Amino acid sequence: MGKTRKVVNNSDLKEMRYCPIFIVFILLPSSIFSQEIDYKKNFIDESKIIKTFSEIKSSSFNYLKPLIKKKPKKDKSSKGINSRIRILIIKPFTIQYVHSSGFGIAMNDIAFDEYKTNVAEYSPHKPVMTFTPSYSILLENYSFGLGLSNFSGGKANISGCPSYHACYEDMVDITHGTIFQFIFSYNISDTYELLSGVNFLNYRFKEYQYTDNKEWTNDSDYNLFEEYVKEVQINLGVGYVF
Repeated sequence: MGKTRKVVNNSDLKEMRYCPIFIVFILLPSSIFSQEIDYKKNFIDESKIIKTFSEIKSSSFNYLKPLIKKKPKKDKSSKGINSRIRILIIKPFTIQYVHSSGFGIAMNDIAFDEYKTNVAEYSPHKPVMTFTPSYSILLENYSFGLGLSNFSGGKANISGCPSYHACYEDMVDITHGTIFQFIFSYNISDTYELLSGVNFLNYRFKEYQYTDNKEWTNDSDYNLFEEYVKEVQINLGVGYVF
């Protein structure tokens, strides 16, 4: 007998080629879910986040501190850099303000000493007030400064008898006055200082023309020329530092 051959239809072959795809489709989900996939490990390393945060927290960087450093303010209580008000008594009476930069201004009430010559005596009776600019060098415990100003407007009584028939009884002006003022200080605390001042005065008594309305005297013989006077006055006081 001859072998019989089974003939496979083409339509059956077409259906069979989809079988592997179907098998893969069934087995793929079970294969995927059977594996332990650590999604956090693949995408975000949790240990690194914790480590990084702890490093930032323990570091010396203070993220609350401003990045721009401000200049420290001056300590107002430190010595030698503060303003001050000073009062000195005796001659002349002085009130002085000194700024922390060293520049200052003083009000001086100048009272003059009596002045005598061979023929006359000058007795100033009206003090002169003058404002004196100054500059002081302010150190930690000490300071010293110089002030200079001009003044005029004072008056003095003039008296004396140059001869038995001529006597002075009048007033003359004080002119062309200058004061050189030196003030030294010592800080006894952060708030107070002791002061001493040396004041050099230079001024003039105006020339004086004598007259007595007597015909038999020569009045010009008793005229007085300008008198140049130099005085040294010392005053003491205290200062308040603020």
